[in-house]
Amino acid sequence: MDFVFDVYDFNQDGVISYNELYYYLKPCVLSFDDEMDISEAVKELIEHVVKISDTDENGHIDRPEFKALVKKNGVYIQLLGPCIPSGHQFEKFRHEMMTLCACDVRKMFANERFSSLNSVKYHAASSLYPVVLELP
Repeated sequence: MDFVFDVYDFNQDGVISYNELYYYLKPCVLSFDDEMDISEAVKELIEHVVKISDTDENGHIDRPEFKALVKKNGVYIQLLGPCIPSGHQFEKFRHEMMTLCACDVRKMFANERFSSLNSVKYHAASSLYPVVLELP
């Protein structure tokens, strides 16, 4: 969990801030029409993420809050984007990651979510967000 937190903590200040959340969550918001304001939709999504994770209500997600969220539901470990490979790639990934620092890993995956979302054909959905966040 510490490794994943360090990848998400883009500026390495010990918290996942609003700007970091915006950077990672903006590719999650899809526009199905020209009238939708993407910035407002991203802000709404950030509010939901902060509401479920920022237990001390200081406006950002610190390491203990992130760990508590992931312990509660393991799916949240990749809430802000892929950090861990799956399946047969794990050993290759683990070997490669052991030689890198968190900032290098972050650079490697900076465009991963955007590329993944753009490679899939989307159908109109009833929600603005391709993910469902459960509120406590």
